[in-house]
Amino acid sequence: MLFILAVPSSITAQEISKVCNLNYKLAVVADKKTASNEFIALMNWDFTEAMKSAKSITVEIVPINDCYLKEQATDFKKSILYTINKQNVKSVTKLALLDLNSKCFKYRVSVVTSNCEKTTEWNYYNFVL
Repeated sequence: MLFILAVPSSITAQEISKVCNLNYKLAVVADKKTASNEFIALMNWDFTEAMKSAKSITVEIVPINDCYLKEQATDFKKSILYTINKQNVKSVTKLALLDLNSKCFKYRVSVVTSNCEKTTEWNYYNFVL
């Protein structure tokens, strides 16, 4: 499984992991500020190969209130779940600081196949760094 993470500013981290031996691509990148200076992140994913073998794939996004703790934060808003299907197997999802009402969020992918059920580690994104 291929997992790519990009964070705003000049900091970029990449992580390669295998979950249920399925390949996919997921990246979060900072979008240019809009005319209103709103902070936007674009979550791009391609689960085309993984969907051939997976029974279900879910992307979970959790806005965080205490951003200084990053992935170990304990004060969250309600989770946002995207269930991957034929209509959104490839997608670009716009996440805005004002819509999430949070300066940061964590996210992960859950995969279920006929012989495997796993969830990736949490990844972190901060709009304002």
